[in-house]
Amino acid sequence: MTPFKFRLQSVLDHRQRVEDDLKVELAALETERAAALDRLAALDLERERVRSAIRAGMLGQVDVDAVARGLHHSDSLDARRRVLAGTIAGLAHQIDAKRKEVVEAMRERKALENLRDTDRARHEAARLQAEQKALDEIGTTRHHRRAVGVAQHGERVATVPRAVGADAEP
Repeated sequence: MTPFKFRLQSVLDHRQRVEDDLKVELAALETERAAALDRLAALDLERERVRSAIRAGMLGQVDVDAVARGLHHSDSLDARRRVLAGTIAGLAHQIDAKRKEVVEAMRERKALENLRDTDRARHEAARLQAEQKALDEIGTTRHHRRAVGVAQHGERVATVPRAVGADAEP
């Protein structure tokens, strides 16, 4: 019998490549989001540092220009933070959508793998059945030859059962 060959192997391979590509895209989005979160944390630290400097500048003699520059810088940081927060939210939506695509690709791949496994099991069962049939045929032929007592030259010879016991001849 021929070895098992899954008829849709090329489709299964394609599904696996699609799934792998989607996983790479998902990882890239998650990396981008992590970097954006790091930038957001850095902006928050910078904003807190600027606000602390503004508060410190208001003690004692107040340098109005320095306070104005600090407030302007703080406002600029707030605007950058809002833009970055929007970017992070957009990335979160993209990540959710990409995860759904990955799950769907995995489902499609697994469906083909299940089909392959079912086909392989059928092929194996057919192989075992053919093997058993051949063994049965061999056994039947041997039994028939023994029962009929076919000699080497094709002559029929009556078979005599061998005696068992002490008075049996060797």
